[in-house]
Amino acid sequence: MSDNPIPREALLSLPEVMRLTTLRQSAIYARMNAGTFPASRQVGLRKVAWPAGEVLDWIAALPTRRPGGKPAAPAQRNRSGDLREPDAASRSCEIDGRQGTPPLSPPRGRGRRATAT
Repeated sequence: MSDNPIPREALLSLPEVMRLTTLRQSAIYARMNAGTFPASRQVGLRKVAWPAGEVLDWIAALPTRRPGGKPAAPAQRNRSGDLREPDAASRSCEIDGRQGTPPLSPPRGRGRRATAT
């Protein structure tokens, strides 16, 4: 964000709300429909905006820790660079005789089915 604070009475466009919250458009509207995100205001025929104060309050109310006082686990990546579940690092299983973290999805590109010719 810039050095200039956002006035609480300002109206934010969708791209500004997306930048501030790091949510995508679909997530913003899904949370609005669920009642867990501030509602937009109709400011033109085809234009909506969000009150900055409500969006900033929503951001400030986000939890910084997990319930129970435990800090949120940092995102971890597997060997291919994909994100995996935070608690998956603590689990292990035996895969092909090797100890390791269980895969989250089957390997790609293996096991092609033979087609009838």
